[in-house]
Formats: sequence, C-alpha cells, structure tokens
Amino acid sequence: MTHSLHRMGDLEDIRNDWVILMCPTIGVNIENDRDKILRFLQICADNHCVTMGEGHTGSDVQNGGREKFYSLLPKNCIVGEASFDSAEDVAAVLKTLKEEDLGISIVVSGIIDEVDHICKQVGTPHHTVSSSLGIWGRTDKLPSKQVLAISTMCGHGLIAHALVEDMVDRVRKGRITAEDAAWEMAKDCVCGIYNPHRAARLLQAMADQPE
Repeated sequence: MTHSLHRMGDLEDIRNDWVILMCPTIGVNIENDRDKILRFLQICADNHCVTMGEGHTGSDVQNGGREKFYSLLPKNCIVGEASFDSAEDVAAVLKTLKEEDLGISIVVSGIIDEVDHICKQVGTPHHTVSSSLGIWGRTDKLPSKQVLAISTMCGHGLIAHALVEDMVDRVRKGRITAEDAAWEMAKDCVCGIYNPHRAARLLQAMADQPE
C-alpha cells in the first residue's frame, strides 16, 4: 500500500498525521473478510480516528456517518483505512490489534522513526519499510508546498489543487470556516485517509497570510 506515502508538509505539522490500514491479500485472506475489517474499523473509531474508509465503499464522510458506512461494507473488503491525529491513539490501536490477532496485515504510515518507536513500544516490530523518494521532474510546475500538504493527503489525487486554492480564498473572505472547508473537501477522498483536522489548520494558516 503506497497511496499514503506521499503526504507532504513541515515536519512538526506532519508529525500529527497518521494513517493505519488493514490490507487483506487476494487469494489468501480476502474471502469473507468483512467481519475482520469491520472490527478493525471499530477499533480505530474507539481510539479517536478522524476519518475512515474501505476500498469498495468509500469513506464514512461520503456515506452519511459511521453506522451507515459500516452497514455498507461488502462481504469481501479490499482494505480498511483510517486517519489519526495522535501517536498515542495509533499505539492504542496497534496494542489492541496485537491482542486480537485478526490475521490480516497492518500498515502504519507516518514519520518512520516514530512508527518504529510505536512498534517497539507495543511489541510489534515492523516487517517492511516503504519510503517516498519525493517528486521528481518539473517540480516548478507544481502548486505551492502548502497546497500540496493538503492535496497529497488524498493518496488517489482526488482533492484538486484549484479546489484547495478556492477554499483558501473563501476562508480568507469569511465565506466559510476553515473547519467546514476541510470537511467539505473530505467528500472527495474515496479512501478515507484525508485528515480534515490537519487540513483545517493548513487552510487557516494559508488564509491568514497576506495576499
């Protein structure tokens, strides 16, 4: 799973941005995995995840809240995903998952040193590490790093750069709050790993800058 690897931002800002995924394998443990994915998502909810999603279903934001989202999960789920604000919550999720041993691979996305620390803390040493090498090529064609910090939270690229810029303008003019703008953009992220709490902070910081 690599779509959570490319989140951009300043170190102190991205330190409070985490993603946990439960990933079954086709031909191994994806058949009738709904109950395990549902349990994983419920553990994430119990530990204050911000958003969640599933490959077939989309996100809880798109589907009218968590209970309705849970009811829509298919018999065979592709992947369960959730975003978090706190390393403590991530550690609590991993501790519970270790105890319940649901038998499906877990991926944690965050700053590697901190992920490693959490894994050691809960007694689950990591198996594999994947790292983003950044963006190569005509990087001068890209929008600002501040815009990318928001748009790259949607690993499938469904939060448009122009939408971020428009929301910043609307927040600056008082037409919408940063929080409402962040949650409105969450509707575009089908996998549920976009973090509206972080997006709201970034939108407000951009809106507060002089034009």
